Amino acid sequence: AITVAGQPVVSDARFDLDWDATNTRIREFAGTVGGGQVTFDLGVCCAGPLPDKRVTGRLTLTDVALDAVAPAKVADALEGRLSGAAQFDATGGDLRSLLAGMTGQGNYSLADFRIQRLDPNAFAAAEQLGDVLNEDALVLAASLVDTLDGAPFVAKPVSGSFTIAGGVVRSPNLAIESDVARLFGSTSLSLADLALGGGFVMSPTTSSGPDSLVNDATAQIAAKLGGTLPEPQRSFDVSGMIDAMKARALELEVARLEELRAEDEARQKAAAAERARIAAEQARQREAEEAARRAAEEATARQRAEEEAARRRERERQVPSTDIVGPLDLGIN
Repeated sequence: AITVAGQPVVSDARFDLDWDATNTRIREFAGTVGGGQVTFDLGVCCAGPLPDKRVTGRLTLTDVALDAVAPAKVADALEGRLSGAAQFDATGGDLRSLLAGMTGQGNYSLADFRIQRLDPNAFAAAEQLGDVLNEDALVLAASLVDTLDGAPFVAKPVSGSFTIAGGVVRSPNLAIESDVARLFGSTSLSLADLALGGGFVMSPTTSSGPDSLVNDATAQIAAKLGGTLPEPQRSFDVSGMIDAMKARALELEVARLEELRAEDEARQKAAAAERARIAAEQARQREAEEAARRAAEEATARQRAEEEAARRRERERQVPSTDIVGPLDLGIN
């Protein structure tokens, strides 16, 4: 076994160690670590009067638990099983200069990967933040960041690559996905002082409704990495997302008011049309009533005229007729 600070790190270890006048080598190192396997080859050459040495090596890890190879605080934040391979080359007079000048490359994959206190459902929670339009942006940001502590980010299998240049390990363009969200970004680690850098942006992968305050274009939670590998630091920036949500809320409110105005105008137009229809109907009714009245008056007048004519005829029939004759002839001469 190989121990660090009294704690076993590698069990079932075996390797060959050989050396000559200029080289020292560890060949075919193999062992068990974190439930997985590690293999290692290391060479140190150019022993002589010059202080600089050249170190070359290859390392592979297969299905190793992260908490077995990561510092305690990193292991508290990350869970999973690591597989990967790396090769490296460095020249220097001491360990720090070797690390500061190291070059190399490699690749890795992570299974059962979880990031603690990075709840991907924070975007759904953002929809429930309340009166986004009128609430203070700092209050909304603090509330949204608090929701990230609710659950871990449970990732699908992850794979990536890295380079080592000038003693800095960089893993660019790394995409990590869960069922509802995606992380995209990069990380860096300075080997000489173990300083961490980089960051990720989390965005949703599920589509939102047309009236949602959160969509693929505006929903972004930025996480910045800092500190050192033994003492990592993480901070979040949600100000851009809050500003976008406020702008979207304003758009929706303006659209709602425009819709209400259009509906009110439509109601007013409908009411005016109804009033015009009723007025026209009343006018037609008055005209019909006036026509009926005139017709009734004309009928009454005709009836009266007919009755008067009938009475006149009746009177004429009742008066006796008299013949008018000439002077009475009495036979007097």
